[in-house]
Amino acid sequence: MGEVRRHAEQAVAHFTGLPLPTPVSAATGKFLAQVGDFAYALGQKEAAGRSMSREERERVAQLRAQAAEVSAALQEAAARMAADGFRWHPPVRMGLGDLFRGAWARGKASADPQSPMHQVPGGLEAMGGTMEQLPAFVYDGPFSDHVGNRQQVFGGPEVDQAGAEARLARYLPDRDRWQVTGVSESGGSIPTWVFTLAPAAGAAAPGPGASPAGGEGPGSPGAGAGGTLTVEVARAGGHLVHLIQDRAAGEPVLTLEQARQRGQAYLAAVGYPGMEPVYAEVAEGEATIQYVLQEGEVRVYPDQIRVKVALDTGEVVGVDATPYLLSHRPRPPAAPAVSVEEAALALNPAVEVEESRLALIPDAPGTGEILAYEFRVRMGDEAYLVYVNAMTGEEERVLQIIQTETGTFAL
Repeated sequence: MGEVRRHAEQAVAHFTGLPLPTPVSAATGKFLAQVGDFAYALGQKEAAGRSMSREERERVAQLRAQAAEVSAALQEAAARMAADGFRWHPPVRMGLGDLFRGAWARGKASADPQSPMHQVPGGLEAMGGTMEQLPAFVYDGPFSDHVGNRQQVFGGPEVDQAGAEARLARYLPDRDRWQVTGVSESGGSIPTWVFTLAPAAGAAAPGPGASPAGGEGPGSPGAGAGGTLTVEVARAGGHLVHLIQDRAAGEPVLTLEQARQRGQAYLAAVGYPGMEPVYAEVAEGEATIQYVLQEGEVRVYPDQIRVKVALDTGEVVGVDATPYLLSHRPRPPAAPAVSVEEAALALNPAVEVEESRLALIPDAPGTGEILAYEFRVRMGDEAYLVYVNAMTGEEERVLQIIQTETGTFAL
């Protein structure tokens, strides 16, 4: 299974790097990712001393049959390309004149229905149809089809267009600075009303003085900063799903900590209280901060929201609450079966424990949750987060904390 995963990952890297039509690249890349992911899940299970079940063996057989279909489709596409005279060539040095001549020749050839340039995409698109016909693949892994088909959990009463537009006053504290220029609907896991807004006539630009850098109030999107604003409101419950403002960043005047406070205050004001910042990145005059829900002493990682704060004015210029809406729900009080001292026995004796807390983390398949102890540890100059199952005392996950000039990451 380790070899299967290794070959699948190599195939993903090579295949998705080819200049292929999107239906082919996306569908085949998904299939290859699922093969490697499934092999990894089975390998982990075997390493823990648990053999494959009958259902899993049937899934392996199903994968083998699907792989045969994919292989046959690839061979057919390759044969058609070869018959049409298509050739793969290594990169060559070209002058500007060669480039223009080549573009003119390609354009002329593409106009001919019988030319190889015209026929090659057709052969590949036929393969895309083969990939789309493959059945959904359900198993215990983060790339499983049932994980990608998750639906909104944190919802509420249905909100019509007028009700959703009324919610904009809550999500945009300076609502009078914006005018709605377009409304549409979006489906998917979270059906939404999508509002496009532009600066209202005569709206003043909110410079740094309008959003004091030292303040802790919510940073409102600013119309005077220019650009457009897109806001998605969930049809179930009217919750804020996405906010994206297109603006030019000015000279930063806020620190990262001030940006964290701004984002935290904004989330509380728009209906997402109790959110704590965990990771952050600063780039191009904006801070992108990841917040997770803090319930009592437990950090709930599945309920997370990403917020982007402009460092020149303190305005919130981006929000993505999708993970929160797909995960947040009432949960029973956390009751660990092992103590923090017992859980610490699972740690490498060479590490130095700096901090520990309870955390709720996604399981490997991405469909359930695990109550764990989160240990922040250090080994030499490197810092790590080690998660130990609070019910079994077994290690679940290890992440390395990466500190850079632009922010903090966990890998």
